[in-house]
Amino acid sequence: MISPVTIEMAGLACAVTTSERALTELLIQRYQGFRSERPPHFTLSVMVDSSAAEGDPLEIRSAPVTIERRNRLIVLAGEQCAAEYDLESRSGTMRLPLNLTAFDLLLKVLYAHYLLEDDAFFVHACAVGLDRGGDLFFGSSGSGKSTMAGLATAAGGGVLADELVIVRLAEMGCTMHGTPFWGGRNTSAKVRGLFALSPDHQSDAVTTMTSLQALRRLLPCTGDFSPTPGHRARLFALAGSLARSTVCQELRFFTTESMKGWLDARLCSI
Repeated sequence: MISPVTIEMAGLACAVTTSERALTELLIQRYQGFRSERPPHFTLSVMVDSSAAEGDPLEIRSAPVTIERRNRLIVLAGEQCAAEYDLESRSGTMRLPLNLTAFDLLLKVLYAHYLLEDDAFFVHACAVGLDRGGDLFFGSSGSGKSTMAGLATAAGGGVLADELVIVRLAEMGCTMHGTPFWGGRNTSAKVRGLFALSPDHQSDAVTTMTSLQALRRLLPCTGDFSPTPGHRARLFALAGSLARSTVCQELRFFTTESMKGWLDARLCSI
């Protein structure tokens, strides 16, 4: 009997069961640093289709996959993969080739659902944290999230994630948590600042935003993992609370050097 692989993000744990040792080893390698021994909040049973084309097992690539919400069910369908998950029983099954592309996507969808029930949500952002707290940098593709992450690493700031972050709201303040997607780290920090990176790199500017302006910029970066109107309303409310809870600024940088200078000063002030 192969032991389940339990993956934990931001305090929520998912137990993955399979009879395929090769898949177990793949899951351990992919989600190293996010494995847990705690009792799971939800489970997923995965079967490997040995007849399907595999490619690089660890390569997370674009794939023609559809995901639908059918009442309490999440249904995933693709050319070489399929899944059906019952949100109420917190369990489901999945069939896939020996590759984690579709699994990665379904895992994000399930976490997005259960995180909202726990006052948390995903943000496409770069999270830079220190022991005293950290900052969340969000923006469209090409705005500079990965550049900011690289500069923060070189400057000694801890990068929780450079693409997908979990933000949780609580009475004591907002915290951000790294995720295993795109090489994040399993650590957390209190959110001290919320910064919208502008794709306009024609000048250097730091502009204070109102909470409403920040919310308008933030919502498109929260992903499309919540398919129901009720969950979208919950996501809107949580994102609004985040925007009201901290300093919000828009950042424009003409050069990487100007971004580095701003970041160095910011890290010294945190």
